[in-house]
Amino acid sequence: MTALTQSKPSSWQVAKAAEGIAAAQFARCGFDVSVQHGADKPGYELVVAKADNLLKVSVKGSQDGFWNLAQSYLKRATE
Repeated sequence: MTALTQSKPSSWQVAKAAEGIAAAQFARCGFDVSVQHGADKPGYELVVAKADNLLKVSVKGSQDGFWNLAQSYLKRATE
């Protein structure tokens, strides 16, 4: 038998995993969740609803768990 080699997930796999995690967390918090599928998404991946309110959610995932737009805030918070 050969040993399995561990490879980094592709950006598509990371994006799909992030969408799934976000959808699951919203569902756990009592929201109704609609997931967009297909190549021509209109700028958001999820629609969440609760008490007649709708929210369009765009999900971005990263392999290292960081989001470049928020890193400067995180650095200041830890100092």
